[in-house]
Amino acid sequence: MMHVERPGLLRKALSLTIKGLAMLVLYPFILLFAIVVMAMVMISPEIKPREEGHD
Repeated sequence: MMHVERPGLLRKALSLTIKGLAMLVLYPFILLFAIVVMAMVMISPEIKPREEGHD
């Protein structure tokens, strides 16, 4: 068993690790979402250019 002298330091390190992992997990999803949105905006007018005009 390790003797923990500063539980506050351990808690801070743990929160930093969790934040780092969260960023690592979320960042690719945010990038993917941005790419998908960009692709949809670029492709959308080519597929149905006058769909709104018929309304």
